[in-house]
Amino acid sequence: ADKNIKWKSALPGRGHSSPIVWGNQIFLTTDIEGEIVPGAKAVKHMEDVLANAPAGVTAEMQAKLWCELGVNYDATRNKDKAMQSFTVGIEQYRFYADCHYYACRSLGRGPEAKEACKSYLALSPNGKYAADAERRSK
Repeated sequence: ADKNIKWKSALPGRGHSSPIVWGNQIFLTTDIEGEIVPGAKAVKHMEDVLANAPAGVTAEMQAKLWCELGVNYDATRNKDKAMQSFTVGIEQYRFYADCHYYACRSLGRGPEAKEACKSYLALSPNGKYAADAERRSK
């Protein structure tokens, strides 16, 4: 794991996502504070990153970051924060299909979940989550 590495930097917490490279910027997420369930940490710092997004970060990039935050909140069973993050992401850039799927998955069952899955399918009918979104949209 030490081949073809230009630099390394220790980060606090645990990471569950891939780095996002945008131009000359790298966005990272880690779990670092706010116990919600035993062994799971919230991602408060990511909200801070989004609140202070540098100039030039597009709406699409912000949407992806908000949705990534939502996925992390969902993983820590903080459904309210997850749905807030998905909603902001979708408002930033409604064409980011995966965010609709993440919202669908987080909502579980019911009309809002079905609607989110249908939105995903309309944007990405053959996407990586299409089979599950199809099942959840019925």
